Amino acid sequence: MNTKQYISAFNNISLNVHVGEVRSLDSSWHCDNVCSPFTRLYYVKSGEGYIETEKKRVEMRGGNLYVVPSEHKFSSGCTTLDKIYFHVTVTSVERYDILSRLDDIKEVNCGDEFVRKIERCFCSDNYSDMIKLRAMLYSSVAELMEMIDTPVVYYSPLVEKVMSYINRHLSVKLTTAEIANYFFVSESKLRNAFKEETGMPLGKYIDDMVFIKAKQMLTKEGSSISDISSKLGFCDRFYFSGRFSEKFGVSPGKFREQNREGQNSPRIARFT
Repeated sequence: MNTKQYISAFNNISLNVHVGEVRSLDSSWHCDNVCSPFTRLYYVKSGEGYIETEKKRVEMRGGNLYVVPSEHKFSSGCTTLDKIYFHVTVTSVERYDILSRLDDIKEVNCGDEFVRKIERCFCSDNYSDMIKLRAMLYSSVAELMEMIDTPVVYYSPLVEKVMSYINRHLSVKLTTAEIANYFFVSESKLRNAFKEETGMPLGKYIDDMVFIKAKQMLTKEGSSISDISSKLGFCDRFYFSGRFSEKFGVSPGKFREQNREGQNSPRIARFT
């Protein structure tokens, strides 16, 4: 590792907030067998609720942060619950959510004052408070990262650029030939370098990124399944639905329904 590699890895660390919301919930709120493409951060102000997976059940209480890692199936509910929640991904150049490596849901005692600060900064329109909020979220994420083994992996400039290109041009039609032509290298050199440095075939990485993006798009309001299928290069929605169902064991429509965050519960503030 040299200084340039370190700076490149450092600059590629990204905390992306996809949804943020303050909510006051009642017993009508529940999530059943959800497997989200985002890590969920629940900062609880007051009330009582629960989160459970196949391994354990955690009771939610005020003054704590509860974390559901991405790609972990869970259910949740409450009697009454006031919370500030965020859907986030923490990524490096590979664009996989690093927090998905957590082995299960986590509980962090952050204190009532910290939760109040999160809410205050979240509800502010001041840039200073936005930066403070980002710093507090990074602080929470750093504490979570200490629970998992997360060594930095350094890639060659070619492989880094290829990963960036793929994520800028996500499509199931994207080929090794197209990428190799863009970077003026042979297909065999590209395949070998990518496999040697990442441990996976280039085609698998493209496929992973396409379907991660598909899952993220399905959680957003406003895009039909046909639109998502078209944007990701599938020939039609039926082929997309078949591939999605084969990969995840659930149809795109069912996945979208499962990943709604209690759409009928009261909303105080929201950003996406």
